[in-house]
Amino acid sequence: MRRTALVALATKRFHCEGGAALVGPDPRAVRWVVAYQTLVDFLDSVTDRGPLVPARTIRRLHDAALDAVEGRAPRPYFAGHPWNDGGYTAWLVAEVQAAGRDLPGWTTVTAPALRLARRYAELQTLKHQPEVGRRARALSAWVRAHRAPGEDLAWWEWAAAAGSTLGIFALVREAVAGPVPPDRVRDLLACYSPWMGALHILLDYFVDQEEDRVGGDFNFVACYPSDRAAAAGLARVFGRTLAECGRLRDAGYHRWIALGLVGFYLADRKVSGRLVEPAERLLRTAGVASRLVRAVARVARSP
Repeated sequence: MRRTALVALATKRFHCEGGAALVGPDPRAVRWVVAYQTLVDFLDSVTDRGPLVPARTIRRLHDAALDAVEGRAPRPYFAGHPWNDGGYTAWLVAEVQAAGRDLPGWTTVTAPALRLARRYAELQTLKHQPEVGRRARALSAWVRAHRAPGEDLAWWEWAAAAGSTLGIFALVREAVAGPVPPDRVRDLLACYSPWMGALHILLDYFVDQEEDRVGGDFNFVACYPSDRAAAAGLARVFGRTLAECGRLRDAGYHRWIALGLVGFYLADRKVSGRLVEPAERLLRTAGVASRLVRAVARVARSP
């Protein structure tokens, strides 16, 4: 368990760095983002690399993400699990809650943040269930039950969006300045859930295709019928994300987030072999800004 936690901290640190970059320099928002992202990355690592457990046990683990947002007292999340985390998960939940109390507008974004956290927990439960052959069927049925009319995404694209924390982080960023008006919450969610979230997680899975194939993990990009279809799907989601950003009053900032995601993920050294050509095609579509981010990210990640 300790090794899993340390590996998650080492290999997924860039998730926290990206989230911190999104919310800006305010230390209160950064504290919230780093604590929450560390929590969900740890739980994801446990369910990916830990022992096979029933779906109800997986859901109990990911209830920690809901409790952290909702403000509920930490529970024994690993009850019934073969591993014991020594209270690490409960401590992270308490850290998130403490950070939330320092955000002036937190209570005005708690409800929408909780909806996103609940969707995330449901996704993780379905994606990691022990019956590997049932995962795609269960996920597609779940998406059909929850996808709103007019959300023009394939089921795996919508499910991928549910795995993103960026929508919650965008709400946290707003809560630093004070109470967040309902119309601002609505506009942010229209952009981040599902579009920015789908772009975020599809890029993550695009990079991890070979790693997931070897590890036997579910991969959303592998749901496309071909590499060409995957590249076209990513480009379509990217284009729609930019269009949704354009409807926000601070459109330029959120466009930078989308452009940064492309450059940030495609800087990964795992982009090799058959992934190079579609990655370069997407970078050409994204333009100079994403190429600049990729160059900086490569330098930052170099040994």
